[in-house]
Amino acid sequence: MELWSALRTTGLTPTRLWLRLDPETRLDAATALYEHDWEGDPVQHEANLHIAQALKFRPQAVRKISQADRIKYLAKAVRPDRSLVSSLLLALHLEKRKGLMATFLDAVGIPHEDGLIDEEFEFPEFETEKLTQGVDALLAKHTEPQVDLYMVTLYMMDPRTWQGLIEAMRSHVQEETTPAQD
Repeated sequence: MELWSALRTTGLTPTRLWLRLDPETRLDAATALYEHDWEGDPVQHEANLHIAQALKFRPQAVRKISQADRIKYLAKAVRPDRSLVSSLLLALHLEKRKGLMATFLDAVGIPHEDGLIDEEFEFPEFETEKLTQGVDALLAKHTEPQVDLYMVTLYMMDPRTWQGLIEAMRSHVQEETTPAQD
């Protein structure tokens, strides 16, 4: 759980998190951002502005670039700020990793529809045991890097609600970093 360890030990920021992601994950996130049906496309507009800034283009010129090229530039050339990283990670999980989200939400008892939580839902104060069950359920079905990124994403987006993840993740991180006994 490399990202989680970095979050807890070095104060990983959203921009640094983005830079640590492998190229394939960044490309998946950028693709998801442009494929997601954002109302009025303010997030895509924000991404286009970041691309223009990175390429030293005028914003109007970026709109003329193909969507495939904008996706590539966003994944490779842009150093996004906190807001854009949050949008990219949200799009990644909503578009490409719904099954992962559903597994976790089911395990911790949060009602949802295809990974989307009802806006009216009031988050309880989660017990560590319940969150640990959620992490265990994820690790049983998904790759460790995907689980790691999802846990970091949840925590970064709302540390107050997901405060209990600190304790829930502790055993997984310790198991990983504890040297083997001969």
